[in-house]
Amino acid sequence: MAATVNASHGVMRTLPSKLDSLLLLQPPQPPPAQPSLRKGEKKKILLLKGDLQDLLADYLTEPSDSTAACWAKEVRELSYDVDDFLDELTIELLHCDGHGSSSTTIAAAAKKTSMIARLRRELKRRRWIADEITRFRARVKESIRRYESYNLGRCTGSRPIKDDDDERHRFLSLTLGMDLHGPLVGKDNFMKSPVVQLLTDGEPKLKVGSVLGFGGVGKTTVATELYRLHGLRFDCRAFVRTSRKPDMTKILTDMLSQLRPQHRHQSPDVWEVDRLIETIRAHLQDKKYFIIIEDLWASSTWDIIRRGLPENNLCSRILITTEIEPVALACCGYNRMHFIKIDPLTEEFSRKLFVSTVVGEGNEFPEDLVDISNDIIKKCGGLPLAITITARHFKSQLDRMQQWNHIQNSVTSNFQKNPTMQWMRQVLNLIYNNLPNCLKACMLYFSIYKDDYIIRKDNLVKQWMAEGFINSTENNDTEEVAGSYFDELVSRGLIQPVDINCKNKVLSCIVHHVVLNFIRCKSVEENFSITIDHSQTTLRHADKVRRLSLHFGNAQDTTPLAGNITAKLPERIQGLRYLQTLEVDARIGAVPVDIVHSKDLLHLRLVLLELLPHYQSHRYIIPSLPEWTGKLDKLRVLNIAVMQFSHEDLDTLKGLAALTALSLHVKTAPAQRIVVADGEFLALKYFMFVCTAPCITFVQGAMPSVQRLNLRFNANELKQYDSVELGFEHLAALEDISARIGGADADEPDRRNVESALMTEIRKHPSTLIVNIRWVDWIFDAEERDSDENSIIQEDNGFCMLSRSSSHQQNRDTTERRDHFVQMIEDSNMQAGGSRQRGEEEMPFGVEGMLTECHTMDEFSYLIEQAMVSGKLVVIEFGASWCEPSRRIAPVFAEYAKEFAGAVFLKVDIDELEEIADSYGVDGVVPTFAFVKAGQKIDMIQGARSLRSKIQMHTASPYFLGS
Repeated sequence: MAATVNASHGVMRTLPSKLDSLLLLQPPQPPPAQPSLRKGEKKKILLLKGDLQDLLADYLTEPSDSTAACWAKEVRELSYDVDDFLDELTIELLHCDGHGSSSTTIAAAAKKTSMIARLRRELKRRRWIADEITRFRARVKESIRRYESYNLGRCTGSRPIKDDDDERHRFLSLTLGMDLHGPLVGKDNFMKSPVVQLLTDGEPKLKVGSVLGFGGVGKTTVATELYRLHGLRFDCRAFVRTSRKPDMTKILTDMLSQLRPQHRHQSPDVWEVDRLIETIRAHLQDKKYFIIIEDLWASSTWDIIRRGLPENNLCSRILITTEIEPVALACCGYNRMHFIKIDPLTEEFSRKLFVSTVVGEGNEFPEDLVDISNDIIKKCGGLPLAITITARHFKSQLDRMQQWNHIQNSVTSNFQKNPTMQWMRQVLNLIYNNLPNCLKACMLYFSIYKDDYIIRKDNLVKQWMAEGFINSTENNDTEEVAGSYFDELVSRGLIQPVDINCKNKVLSCIVHHVVLNFIRCKSVEENFSITIDHSQTTLRHADKVRRLSLHFGNAQDTTPLAGNITAKLPERIQGLRYLQTLEVDARIGAVPVDIVHSKDLLHLRLVLLELLPHYQSHRYIIPSLPEWTGKLDKLRVLNIAVMQFSHEDLDTLKGLAALTALSLHVKTAPAQRIVVADGEFLALKYFMFVCTAPCITFVQGAMPSVQRLNLRFNANELKQYDSVELGFEHLAALEDISARIGGADADEPDRRNVESALMTEIRKHPSTLIVNIRWVDWIFDAEERDSDENSIIQEDNGFCMLSRSSSHQQNRDTTERRDHFVQMIEDSNMQAGGSRQRGEEEMPFGVEGMLTECHTMDEFSYLIEQAMVSGKLVVIEFGASWCEPSRRIAPVFAEYAKEFAGAVFLKVDIDELEEIADSYGVDGVVPTFAFVKAGQKIDMIQGARSLRSKIQMHTASPYFLGS
């Protein structure tokens, strides 16, 4: 098990292995050109290692009182000092000065110096090493003496620090599938208030409502619920967050991208505030809009935002939430009817929220914990944030009375009388102290972020890994363990989810400002990191800063490179010995020649590698796979585009044993198919293959872990191969398949053949797959233009692909294909003599036993007509990407599609196909399920509680045309 960085004791556990690495270090050149460790120095280093191991083995315990905490702080600072010394000594032995001079340069300079000068420098270095090691050994021995002198083993229970993985796994299993946003409890009166009623009162005048309440009282929860319930009543909508020190450019850019999502890829990066305001105002001038501004701290911020929101007399509404009463009143024009204050929950609703979080709604609460829980609930003072975090902590502690008694006695009873932030911090401190040790450093790391900053999970876990926070074994993937740490902090309610995918996986998060303030205070207290804001005139920090985060306020990024400009990377980066992630989004001419020596490199992204300047496209392609690619044996994520791809290149890629995500773009289709054989790409979970033709085949045992497959090819290139034999059925773990087919130069028969052949391959897979297939103009078209107004840039695993369609031509082609498929059904039934039973006929477009996503009105209409001709029941889920219940029901709905293979299961996003949702009477409550037979709606339900029984009922009962 790899040693990790600990929040309480710093890097102490990593020092023995680092000392071993130092002893094995071989300088690039032999002495005297470069210094090396002498035998006596190595002996002293071994003695220091022994002292540190004694400290680790018998004395390193988790502090539980102020004396132990003070001792732990001294040990933590000792660990960082030793770590700094080892880094400095390593640099000295590698013979690099502080100015970046190479060893060759220094060796050349050494020849010019006198022997006496070199000896003097060598003696000075030896004396420095001896003195530092002696000093550190004395500090270690003093720490041990003080530990024994103050009897700290009694204070901490003599329990050595360890990360309780079983406890973490138990917590995650108990919280799996819970509502990540938390229930809306005790807000019935608020939902009936005039502030809420103004959203539906129908008056044309623009109205602004203000919601007041201190942090943790539930403002965000009710705002999110209002956005969910009423957002679809408006032409466009946006939910934006501000902060104490707002970045107006970021706020307005975020608002603009939400108000016109179809142009999200065109959103500006460096527009001035005035231009953003003008653009927003022009866009909203003739639209009914709904804006929620979360966490407003100053009326001056409102004054700026307000300039972009026109009074257009179209029933538009604005809702703001704030902790400052003068701000709330100023925003709503001092109209008390448009102002409401959210109070803490009553004791009844507090208990309801606590119990439902701990044991689930409707389940019985343990009788022996009722009295203790009542006292804890009172001490939470009716704050939903405090109740939820505390309840989620105890969800895994139902059988541990000692934990309940500890928190009951730790929080003072004044909390329910004065629920201020000071008491909230008391609860957070208690929860923090009871976190598994491996999570504490991860939690403190959030202190480096700004208020209301949306943090991407994939970036965050890479930083945790680089910091050494992740505790993994040989049997566990480090990145998966890091992801589980993130998921656990979400489950505990310490961070709040923002983006959640269809599998209920959190992709990004935000930290509530109350929790963030606590984290920052705790971080300073433990000298974990220091945050300096641009507005600070005086700095108060520790003597030695371990991590420094600089916040530059409204400073903007420099203007990005534009035009025919190629950036130049350093020729060599071997000095970056611990580099794990390299992402270069700029256009570059070449990569560093020694990148192959970056043995810890896990993620490599080189999207604009400029080696073919004549190819005018949004992507630049290299001629072939670089030879050095196969030497990056720890590489996990690779995104690359090449002109040609050979079987030798495939051998190179399959040698990357750690690869989990591969995006491969091949400009020229090879003459022979690319065959992925048994036992190749064992760790790969995501594979994207873009080529002019689907020239790839999977055999039995290939890519056994792949869950998502993304293919892109041109229809007219398929004929160069004898048949379509893709081998999807051999991808055992496959769950999701996506395809983009370029059809601009293919006639209608070719399109029909391609669709039929592709769906035939997909139907061979034994599992229920989520399928998403779309037609676009071209794949790798030299005449593509990003400026086309009908273009959509779709990002998938770090790549942007251009997808354009001519709506007029597409409508005509879709109609013709629809007629063709209806004819196929009729022909199929005639060939069977009309004797086939429902569920036995050959389905033309892979609908049977499969969940199909609809993205256009034509797709939806065709599928409804197809089901009508075949007499099938159609079950339609109307959902939304922002709705957590919709995301949670997705895998269940897909399983129903497989179980009830005689029915057609469709998925419609109400934001994408709003006109279909309106025509079916979806009133904004999602998920909503509609049941259709013979082209007519026969039933409709909101929510999924009775979904299975409804499907069973309607599949069992006949429905005749005209009935």
